[in-house]
Amino acid sequence: MSAALDTFVKTMTGPGVFDSLGSGSHSLLLAVLILALFIGLVLYGVYSRGTVVDLVHRSLIVVVPCVLVVGGGYFIFAHDSGDSPRRSAQAAGIQIPDKYWGESDRGMRLAVRGDDQVRRGERETARANLDSAIVAFRRARNPLGEAKAYGSVGDLERGVGNHEQARDAYQRAADLYRNQKHRPGLANVLRGVGELHRQAGRREDAEKAYTEARYLYRLTNDRQGEANVLLSFAELARNLGDNDQARNAYTEALRLYRLERDRSGQAGVMVGLADIDAELGQGDKARAGYEQAREFYREDKQPVGEGDSLIGLGDLDALGDQVSSARERYETARGLYARGRHAPGEAHALIGLGHIERRTGNVNRAIEYFNAALALFRSVRDSIGEAIATQSVRGQAFILTSRSRQRFFGQR
Repeated sequence: MSAALDTFVKTMTGPGVFDSLGSGSHSLLLAVLILALFIGLVLYGVYSRGTVVDLVHRSLIVVVPCVLVVGGGYFIFAHDSGDSPRRSAQAAGIQIPDKYWGESDRGMRLAVRGDDQVRRGERETARANLDSAIVAFRRARNPLGEAKAYGSVGDLERGVGNHEQARDAYQRAADLYRNQKHRPGLANVLRGVGELHRQAGRREDAEKAYTEARYLYRLTNDRQGEANVLLSFAELARNLGDNDQARNAYTEALRLYRLERDRSGQAGVMVGLADIDAELGQGDKARAGYEQAREFYREDKQPVGEGDSLIGLGDLDALGDQVSSARERYETARGLYARGRHAPGEAHALIGLGHIERRTGNVNRAIEYFNAALALFRSVRDSIGEAIATQSVRGQAFILTSRSRQRFFGQR
């Protein structure tokens, strides 16, 4: 998720627990209660009899309700003024009916929990929490919170290959963001839509979505978001074989990531640039890029990213006839992808292992690896990956996994 959207959601997607107090019928009830208390205490002070001590007590009795009236009036005025949290939320299109007091806070907690579970690969519980968040945001009439949750659902469903559900969720999120004229959120969703099209092999649609997303990121001065979409666009160009366009996009993304001090983003670019270098036969340069990217990913505890780096290093070892080293790197990458529950990455590691087994004469074992990769690609409906696995089953030549692999990104 982009920095602008993340900041906005944390600060604006829901009122606090007191936001319904002092609004609508609640404000009238509060004023009546304070007035009744004031009148009652004043009458008691006037008509009761007693000593000097009693007179002091009566004075206090008069002062206290005055303080209550002034304080209560200020409270109501503050909540009805343009500077109040509730009025600010309404100005942003976030309205909370009294009937569902606290639902927006609840929705935000569920959405954050769901996003964390997506990152851990706990997809079923994540979907349940995100669905509950959507219901809570809808009750609270919080369209931006609802849009955020729908965007997360789209990313989740895309990751497991449920393209129809992902498309529906992204569309709902996009409609809500457009209605609210919220450019950062719409840009994030469009990037997710682009990833969905790229995964399904619809390259023109992917390019269109990325281009619109980048335009919106630039309008909102969101360097992080622009870098993210440039990384996706670069991968698309590399997959199409346009290395010059890919390198330009990678280089611009790297510049923006460095400005944002995003090490994981920088590592993602390094892997892409190293893939191009490997394809062009610049092995030493590619190896240096993979190694640096792996170091960044390990420091940030990003197993999927580290797996990407190892796939590239395994390819270079395989090209240099370092069979044992290549096999070890592919196996390690496979384990990292499995830990990150990243099926496409695991499938690419299996492709690499299959080529190693074929080169060493273990054809049957190689076919097992290729078929396992094919099953994983099919499980997430990665049409390009399926074609790669099928070609690997039929072909005899070694294919650089780094050349053919597809990297798809979440809404970082």
